[in-house]
Amino acid sequence: MDWSDYYVIPYSIARATMVQSLQYKIFHRFFPCNYTLSIWYDDHSPSCMHCNMVDYPEHYFYYCQEVSPFWTTLRIWWKSILEVDINIQVQDALFGIVNYNDDSVIDVLNLCILYAKWYIYKCKRDGTSLFLPNYIKLLKDTLDVEQAACALAGSDTFEKKWANLYNSI
Repeated sequence: MDWSDYYVIPYSIARATMVQSLQYKIFHRFFPCNYTLSIWYDDHSPSCMHCNMVDYPEHYFYYCQEVSPFWTTLRIWWKSILEVDINIQVQDALFGIVNYNDDSVIDVLNLCILYAKWYIYKCKRDGTSLFLPNYIKLLKDTLDVEQAACALAGSDTFEKKWANLYNSI
């Protein structure tokens, strides 16, 4: 594993600093999941509030019983709109997929993974359930902003990278 390949993923596919910052925290293992909070604060439990397992970042974003079905649903959705069947593993969910061949589908998947983590974080923080249509709305809103930014810059990047996803949702 060349960590530098993983490190650049959020900065090459997303403009929003909120998702870049989230990925930075995950990458450097100081994301405030319950396990990390229990190290920082003596009175904090390391257990997940949903399933009572130790809440490491891997658990928080992938293995938790509240999150795992979301990744399965997301995989089915990707297969229906992108016509690709990618079984996201924990490493992919946490760090993304290195795009060695400059494949636009991998960029789209990385964008979806990055915003899936943001959505998971937001739902857990707010105490709401993970619901695929709400995630898709978040993704659509993100792509609306990206489309506007590309139009203002006179760039055709949106059409090259994101139009297929945008037109599918």
